[in-house]
Amino acid sequence: MKWPWQRDNGSGTLAFSSTDTGLGWTRVDRAGAPLQCGFVARGGDSPADFLRRVRDAVPTPREVTAVLPLPAAQWLRIDAPAVRSEELRAAARWHIKEYVEGPLDELTLDVMEVDTEPTRVTKQLFVVAATNRVIRDTTELARGAGWELGAIDAAETVQRNLQCAVVAAAGLGPRASAALMVHGTQCLLTFCADGELFDTRRLEWEGTGERLETPGPATPADGAPELDFVDYGAEDDAGPADDGHTPRIVIELQRSFDVWERSWPDRPLAGLWVEAGEETVALVALLRRALGLRVEALDAAALFPGFVQACPDAAQRQALLPLLGGLLRTLPVPLRAAT
Repeated sequence: MKWPWQRDNGSGTLAFSSTDTGLGWTRVDRAGAPLQCGFVARGGDSPADFLRRVRDAVPTPREVTAVLPLPAAQWLRIDAPAVRSEELRAAARWHIKEYVEGPLDELTLDVMEVDTEPTRVTKQLFVVAATNRVIRDTTELARGAGWELGAIDAAETVQRNLQCAVVAAAGLGPRASAALMVHGTQCLLTFCADGELFDTRRLEWEGTGERLETPGPATPADGAPELDFVDYGAEDDAGPADDGHTPRIVIELQRSFDVWERSWPDRPLAGLWVEAGEETVALVALLRRALGLRVEALDAAALFPGFVQACPDAAQRQALLPLLGGLLRTLPVPLRAAT
């Protein structure tokens, strides 16, 4: 019997993402169970009223992961400092001070090793940085909703989870793969192998349709990457030239694949998996023609029964897709073979 004063510890796994417009969420009771999802708009409510509506809309979960929107975190790759593992965060903070936006004391950092093969001579780290305000707002929102927050994920790591699950469901196991997912005006490119994230890059996204089907002159490449992109250095200048007729996204992907082949020649790509919402079909067709590589739709929804039925609006479904990668932090991978 549950007494009125006993706290409800909830059940199931929840992933959520908070933006200025509201809170998107996905929840599943167990692996293979139908998915629940939704979006709670902020509107003109006070913070207290908004939290009350969140509590009313979202069933109480047992496990909770917050997923930061792509622009909310800066993502860098650096040579690993020669220090003990417990000192890596502190050492990385000083290594990135010239490459991040904002004062260092206003940033929360985490680090993740790149390619943990012991034979690699030069070790590298991913460093993810988010403002203290973003982290504080996220944790306070979870606390106000009555959730016990277990982890905060970045867009890169949840995309890794989705990518590896979809590639495993395709029967390609530990093979190296690439994935491209659209996030508003940017798209995120990730390279994974053996369940690990090896490389990542953020690219500008202008959409498909006529711009890609009958492209006009492309804008010349900017020699320096944005601060929150992985730093490819001088290698970014290599690769196919811009002939004025090739879509910008194709050129950037070709250059990125050239960098991958030079960096990891013993890990050929099994293919590229693409998610661009309603433009996925057109983008897959374009890239199949242009890249000479296996290109497939990244059908992450196939891993979660009932996702399309629970979220029939295509635009909202695309916005919630990264949250499925947040669910995969604790759920078995793959949940279900893709069809």
